[in-house]
Amino acid sequence: MKLLHDGARPHVTKRVTAYLNKVGVTIIDHSPYSPDLTPSDFWLFDTIKRQVSDHTTVESLNCQITSVVENIPKEEYLEAF
Repeated sequence: MKLLHDGARPHVTKRVTAYLNKVGVTIIDHSPYSPDLTPSDFWLFDTIKRQVSDHTTVESLNCQITSVVENIPKEEYLEAF
């Protein structure tokens, strides 16, 4: 798993960084010149929102979001990132 976060203070504390390293999460540094422009903001979230319908439970919403993300072709991720 890889994590792209914005470098906010709570995200970069020694405790958080140590935990992420311990569980095997690769931390991807955010671009210092565009802190508000992450691929997830302008591509992934919009892609998910366009394909998700109304849900009555958190579980059903989670299942649909997971399905949407798993069905996005690898090539689309590579183009965005």
